[in-house]
Amino acid sequence: MKRQARDGFPGLAFSVGGLHPGITPARAGDAPGMSEAREMIKRMGLTSDLWIIGDRYANFDQSDARSWARAACAFCGGSQMIVIATTRSDPDVQWLRCVNCYRGAVSNLDAVSPATMPLDTPESLTGVDLDAWTEVRACLSVGAFTAATMMCRKLLFHIAVAHGLPEKLDNGRAPNFYAALNHLEEEGVFTKRMRPWVDRVKDVGNEVNHELVVVTKDEAMDVAEFTRQLIHLAYELPAMIGTEADDEAATRTTE
Repeated sequence: MKRQARDGFPGLAFSVGGLHPGITPARAGDAPGMSEAREMIKRMGLTSDLWIIGDRYANFDQSDARSWARAACAFCGGSQMIVIATTRSDPDVQWLRCVNCYRGAVSNLDAVSPATMPLDTPESLTGVDLDAWTEVRACLSVGAFTAATMMCRKLLFHIAVAHGLPEKLDNGRAPNFYAALNHLEEEGVFTKRMRPWVDRVKDVGNEVNHELVVVTKDEAMDVAEFTRQLIHLAYELPAMIGTEADDEAATRTTE
């Protein structure tokens, strides 16, 4: 068994040896040398191919450029990460820590987990509405686009009921998705200019509810962005108008 330095790190050595004659065949999608690296890890242990970053007993310290990475933090939105550890062979894995909130993440071949959640959280949203919207964003962040669309559908129904749509019709059944959207338009929550967008959301929502279909990222984002706009019109805008009215009333009282 021979010891040798790797990648220009003087004195940094690890054990290597001849590959076993019965090396595991390469798997579909494996990069060149992947099966050999996997076999080495299997023989020498799961931590045998790790480089550790730190001040003592580490392979290199924070002054090395490889100790740092740019990645979006799913918890605080920061973009600077310190690399706690990294593999020195395929597959390329990095264990990261945000320098802002100190929480962790893992980068697997440039796919960072946990992923950041798209869109934002409305300040005026509370309770079950906030829980539902947070679930929509979480589904989008992990590629669960059909689930995100279904949650948007449920949230749209909830908003419609909050604006006067009966939960049950005379026949004892709940209103359909089209009726909920029509009700929101009649109540002036959204305008007729938004109708083409509404119809697109309706079509995607109906397909998801009645058929086994796969929703694309673009379709899910379209539904989610419409839902976000609806939250603004149904909750944020009235809250802003109410705050301004209260401020004007208070000003008149003090004059």
